[in-house]
Amino acid sequence: VGHGMCLRCFTWLRQVGRGCPLGSDCGALREPLENTGVRQMLEDLPVRCTAAQCRWEGSLATFVTAHETVCDYVRVFCPLQECNWTGLRRDLKHHIEEECA
Repeated sequence: VGHGMCLRCFTWLRQVGRGCPLGSDCGALREPLENTGVRQMLEDLPVRCTAAQCRWEGSLATFVTAHETVCDYVRVFCPLQECNWTGLRRDLKHHIEEECA
């Protein structure tokens, strides 16, 4: 028994001590349960990369777990603390080897 809500709402309701949002003592706020059906629906949603120049399209799950961390068109920072360069991931290697050395 329980009610569908996001983890943020679940946490807030527990913190303020309001109990079940429907006014019953159903136990909905004792332990959060993952809604695997909703998770799967969200992971399967078709998405496009948010980087303007990138043409990648695929599922939300693939974007989050694979593409987002390797997209050449995502803006990144130089990993060197004394450098404040930002640019596209595809230009980072050149920056480090040629400009930042």
